[in-house]
Amino acid sequence: MPGKTDVGRNNPCPCGSGKKYKKCCLGAAKEVAFINYKGQAAVYPVQEAGLAAGKLTRWLVEVDNKRNISVNNGLNILLKIYDLYDGVQSYFNAYYSCAKGCCYCCYPYVGASLIESELTKKFINDNFSSSAKDQLAASIRRHKKEYLSLCEMDGKAAKHLQAEYYEMKIPCPFLSEKGECMIYIARPFACRALTAYSDPKECKYDRVKEHFIPFGVNGHVVGAVLKLSRKVFGTLATVKHFPAWFIDGFTPGV
Repeated sequence: MPGKTDVGRNNPCPCGSGKKYKKCCLGAAKEVAFINYKGQAAVYPVQEAGLAAGKLTRWLVEVDNKRNISVNNGLNILLKIYDLYDGVQSYFNAYYSCAKGCCYCCYPYVGASLIESELTKKFINDNFSSSAKDQLAASIRRHKKEYLSLCEMDGKAAKHLQAEYYEMKIPCPFLSEKGECMIYIARPFACRALTAYSDPKECKYDRVKEHFIPFGVNGHVVGAVLKLSRKVFGTLATVKHFPAWFIDGFTPGV
């Protein structure tokens, strides 16, 4: 079971069947991962979701064994990681607080690897007009100083600088006027992994307490993406605040 609930064995099953939890979802083909702020139970098919998580895990192991990865192959591998991860999350998406137009998480520091930035550059070059790219570039340059201030953080200063940055309320440059992500398909993993099931008002004030990590896979994905980036780019494969990767524009390459 990838999450926890506060449902007692003899309580009514939160799936709404009218049966006791012990005679319904508990230990059955379906279980309850969590209960969101609306009181909805995130019921999921255990075996099916577990198989999806297993496919992701096996692919991460396969990625770890790969050698001599070109940039194009690296981008394709990253896309597959994202696709398999999204497949695991699909069993729980309906119960998250996150929704289109909800952009409270588009203001904090977002750590992203070099290969993730390259995927975003490719997406922008393939889908944005020249004028749209110029507007994005100008927006990024306006906050160049703030973005770069988060790129050289030691362990002691990191939390302090990130808190200061959040208070500035500088939106992600890829956030549209409607509060929608313009690079949603190519967004970095740090954004994909933000899956809250607490009240959205908590996100507004940066007090999110209830995130969900299915099957504990997030840490494994982070490690695999960083390794993939190093395998493709070597010592250049650092981690930066996501917008800082685009200060010099959207031309592929470092």
